[in-house]
Amino acid sequence: MMYRYVGMIVLVLMPFLTPIRAQRQPEARSGHALVWHDKLGMVLLVNGDYQSSDTPSKVWGWDGTTWQVVSDDAPPTQSLGAVAYDSKRDILLLHGGSQSADDYNAKTWTWDGKVWAEVEGITPGARDHASMVYDAAHDRVVFFEGQYFPAQKFYTDTWTWDGATWKQAATTGPGVRYHYAMAYDSARQQVLVFGGTTGRADENDLWDWDGMQWTQIDAGTGPSRRSGARMAFDEQDGVMVMFGGRTGRALDDTWLWNGKAWSKFTGSAAPSARSHHAMAYDRVRHKIVLFGGYDRDNLSDTWEWDITAGWVKAN
Repeated sequence: MMYRYVGMIVLVLMPFLTPIRAQRQPEARSGHALVWHDKLGMVLLVNGDYQSSDTPSKVWGWDGTTWQVVSDDAPPTQSLGAVAYDSKRDILLLHGGSQSADDYNAKTWTWDGKVWAEVEGITPGARDHASMVYDAAHDRVVFFEGQYFPAQKFYTDTWTWDGATWKQAATTGPGVRYHYAMAYDSARQQVLVFGGTTGRADENDLWDWDGMQWTQIDAGTGPSRRSGARMAFDEQDGVMVMFGGRTGRALDDTWLWNGKAWSKFTGSAAPSARSHHAMAYDRVRHKIVLFGGYDRDNLSDTWEWDITAGWVKAN
């Protein structure tokens, strides 16, 4: 009876309320992630620095024309958490992140397209500024470094996920590194990490993970030193595309890595200078998607890139 009574009140009051518009696109944000989802055929947007709440958050999907909510019961939103899509198992994997300077998350979550589940057992622990990607050649999700600010702890480890459990795979490599860019080169079967900061200085070197150890493959011959850059691999043209970042100021340059050398891409248009945005490759439409980021404030624009047209504002 109480439930019915409350429902009647809502019906009576509704004519006097201002109609609420359905949210048509994600909130402006930074520190989020974009990943391609094979089964959904969409680029998914997860997490980000746009709210501080323990309420369930949303996962958004981009179909090339519009954004739409694909999950409205995701775990509480985290900033600078690690997100990857395991294409073999069709699982979205989330780990870590933070909601404030002293509120860090140590949990790992999976999403099968319908149900969210928390992973039990050993995890990489509480940290943000970490990233992870699915390494198809070794059938593992590779998780790299990060930091735990409350204890001023900066990690130098690498973890792998086999679909069921986490395993620490290495404790050495590039050294302390966060605010870096990370992506998987499917043509050359390489997990790449570019730049970032050591806490003392920004870097511009490029590292490759071969499944067992890290190797520096470029000492800094292309893009300038920077942190907060992002990159994604263009499968159709076989190049890694990196955009933006910051080093004292936000940057708006685009660079291509062909497996041997960097080259600067120039076009008639480009997103505004920013850092801590997100990028992912749309495998159906053969375009790299970029969303949001930060430059004096969070951003909410959507851009697409291909090697012929360059950058085009999509939303």
